[in-house]
Amino acid sequence: MPDASAPVAGSPPWRPLRQGVTWVAVAACLALAVLVGWLVQQWQSEALQRELQRDADQLVDQVHALSSDGRAMGGVQLLGLVDQHIKRLLDGEATAQDPALQAMLAAVIGEYGADNALVLDRHGRTVAYRAQNGSGRGLGRDLSMRPYFRRAMVGAPNLYPAVGKNTGERGIYLAAPVRGRLDPQAEPVGVAVVKIGMERIDAQLGRYAHTVLLVSPEGVVFGTNRSQWLLHTLAPIAAADQALLARDARYGDLFAKGAPPALPLVAVAGGGRLDGVRVGRAFATLDWPAARRDWQLVVLRPLTAAEQGGTALAGAAAALATSLALAAAWLRRQARQARRAWERGQAEAAVARELAFQQRLIDALPNPLFLKDDQGRYTTVNRAFEAAYGVQREDFIGRTVLELPVLDAAAREEAHRCDMEVVRSGGRIHREFENRWADGRAHQTLFWGQGLRAPDGGTAGMVGVLLDISEEAQARAALREREQLLRDLLESAPGTVVAADGSGRVLFHNQNALEMFGVDADTLAAQGMRARYADPSQRAVLMERLWREGFARASDLEMVRGDGSRFWAQLSFTRGSFGGQPDVAFGWCVDITERKRTAQAMQAAREAAEAAAAAKSDFLANMSHEIRTPLNTIIGQAHMALQGELGAAQRVHVQKVHAAAQALLAIANDVLDFSRTESGRLVLQEADFDLDALLARLVARHGPSADDKGLALRLDVGEAVPRLLCGDAQRLEQVLGQLLGNALKFTAQGEVVLQCRHRLADSGGVVLQVAVTDTGIGIAPEQLGQLFQPFRQGDGSSTRRFGGLGLGLALAKRLADAAGGSITAQSAPGAGTCIQLEWPCRTGSGGCTPEARPAPATAGSTSGGVAALTDAQARSGLARLCEMLESMDGDTGTQLHAMRPWLQQRLPPAQLQQLVRLVQHYDLEDALALLRGSPTLASWLPEAA
Repeated sequence: MPDASAPVAGSPPWRPLRQGVTWVAVAACLALAVLVGWLVQQWQSEALQRELQRDADQLVDQVHALSSDGRAMGGVQLLGLVDQHIKRLLDGEATAQDPALQAMLAAVIGEYGADNALVLDRHGRTVAYRAQNGSGRGLGRDLSMRPYFRRAMVGAPNLYPAVGKNTGERGIYLAAPVRGRLDPQAEPVGVAVVKIGMERIDAQLGRYAHTVLLVSPEGVVFGTNRSQWLLHTLAPIAAADQALLARDARYGDLFAKGAPPALPLVAVAGGGRLDGVRVGRAFATLDWPAARRDWQLVVLRPLTAAEQGGTALAGAAAALATSLALAAAWLRRQARQARRAWERGQAEAAVARELAFQQRLIDALPNPLFLKDDQGRYTTVNRAFEAAYGVQREDFIGRTVLELPVLDAAAREEAHRCDMEVVRSGGRIHREFENRWADGRAHQTLFWGQGLRAPDGGTAGMVGVLLDISEEAQARAALREREQLLRDLLESAPGTVVAADGSGRVLFHNQNALEMFGVDADTLAAQGMRARYADPSQRAVLMERLWREGFARASDLEMVRGDGSRFWAQLSFTRGSFGGQPDVAFGWCVDITERKRTAQAMQAAREAAEAAAAAKSDFLANMSHEIRTPLNTIIGQAHMALQGELGAAQRVHVQKVHAAAQALLAIANDVLDFSRTESGRLVLQEADFDLDALLARLVARHGPSADDKGLALRLDVGEAVPRLLCGDAQRLEQVLGQLLGNALKFTAQGEVVLQCRHRLADSGGVVLQVAVTDTGIGIAPEQLGQLFQPFRQGDGSSTRRFGGLGLGLALAKRLADAAGGSITAQSAPGAGTCIQLEWPCRTGSGGCTPEARPAPATAGSTSGGVAALTDAQARSGLARLCEMLESMDGDTGTQLHAMRPWLQQRLPPAQLQQLVRLVQHYDLEDALALLRGSPTLASWLPEAA
């Protein structure tokens, strides 16, 4: 019997079929499970991606708000279009330090939170610069190779992120062209630039919990909330690209130092790996104007374990999906269709973003602005327009000005007519009018409109800008009022006033100018001021000084009247502006012809007086010389008569003759010296001299007079006073002799003291300080002021007690002044007199040998005789005696009398008596020969010249 368990040939085929169905069911279940897991993962992945994309879009909006979407970009464009301070700077009418320009730049920095603001001329040179801290260190820098400058110079406002080459700081440069005229189509004459630092953008990115990167088109991390990745690259950069970036210098010295490190980011399916950790990522493109390529914001967030598991499941689903080839083909076709739809959407979104940016830009402008189509209907207005008129843009768009209540009916019709004329012609309009705004005040308004053309050349509409120039209008009115006031003041000025430009063209004159120059207004305007100068070269010199220094004062020039006659005028000029014209010469002119004539007459009289004074001085000098010779004879003969046998009465008469002749000789000598000082022929001679010898001679000369009156003559010489000096010893001795003589003359009892001290002079020499003090009668205060005037005496009556011409102290004063010194007096009636003399000297050159130099005479006195002479004093006194004999000096007898005690010890009595007799008879040459021939005096006498 067969085994029931063995298979039987020809069994039904449904069993294996059932097994196949089972495996298919199992596979279908697995596929279903995988599909469900894949769908769950897709939902999670899409949710994560949406979340990251939303974050990225929000961050992009925030970055836009801090860079291009704010008022900064619009403000920069408006600066370039309408700001007059920048235009004046670029036209050369203002400097970079102009206060108004600097205040405007400071306001821009403060308004937009910028790091700095600058102005570039058409060559890219920085002509104005202001940093946030007020410094101007960027002035003069050449930025012509910067891309933002080149784009702006072709008329494109742009935003340019870069790293400063000098500072190494990141920033966003907003650049706009500066138009030469109030016309957006005008050729740019420069560029206005505002730099916004990255600090605020970094702070905004730092508020995001996960990693966010601001990436440049070159792949450089320009901003991030992870500071350790700043200025890294997303991926390694090729060497050739590195060289290009180094030359471009957008990133400063970043690529000049080598390739910056790349981020540890690896792209994988469904995301990436950052430092080995799976992350999800999202990208958002920044809408920055005029950027060459897109800047992106990258958001990275680490994936959780569940999200990573779903990713693994998605991998299995993807492996299973590879078997669905037909479905994949269908999906590719759907993808192409979706891509085309996405590209259309992207283009529409780009247009929408551009329109939105344009609206944001228009809204950022601070002045009212509107756009109209070719029918005169408003297409848009900005926020400033809404604020000015207190309206909403929805009330304007699609309507003409005729339908709006912002103006009265007549004004609306005129405005519409003018606007349509601009639209049709494509030209521009520029006018001023008064307009009442929403604040209820009447504003002086400057309206500027420009017609727009479509690409095909047809009319497209117009753009209009309203500028509130109320303050400027008030300033202009005030300026006109001040100019009129100035004209009124100048017209009413008592002198001649003329304003002329550099060529001499008369811009203003008052009525006095026409009267002075003897012309009418038309002739003065036609001929100008050049024709009014007698010597054109003098005008050229005067104008050159005026333009160089800004003023030229009190210049006396000869001028020409309209009839050709000449007159003298005193002109003063200042440089300024008049009627809006710079470099105007304002001239004030006074006719000084009579003054000149008077001055010339006075000069002639002065010269005549000086000639008369010189003739008088010459006469006095000649007369004094002529008088001295007979006087010396009279003195000699009287002296000889006194030596003979005379009766008592005869002796009295001869003594009077002798005394009178000596007094007359002294007067002649004073008159001679005084005439020399008046004629300027008095010359001081400098030579080395010994102060002790000079004082010894004074004591020897005046000692007898002191003894005769019973007075004490004392010397008080400081120990520190230098003895060897250089100066005019003869004049010093003459002045001191005069002071001692006066003191002895007016002192009846007591003493006369000559005190000598010194001080150092500023020039390096010394100044002798000599005081001659007496116990005489003194001088009244009213007479003290006239003490040093010539021919003045304390008692001018004919019965005065003391004689003299009054020349002695006057001569002493003039000699002291000629030496560069001074002389003063202190006195009171009955209290004596102190006359103080300062006499400049230089330290002697050391011509005296040490043994010949006299010992310091710090103190000495007389009381009925002269103290014994030292060797040095004897040598000096003997030399002085020889000089007086050689020069035929009338005072030789006085010097011989002083030396007689010393000579008695060295000359035989007969020889001494012969010497005295020769001097008494005025045989001075024989007396000199006797001295020099004496063998006992050979060693004491100086060598003959």
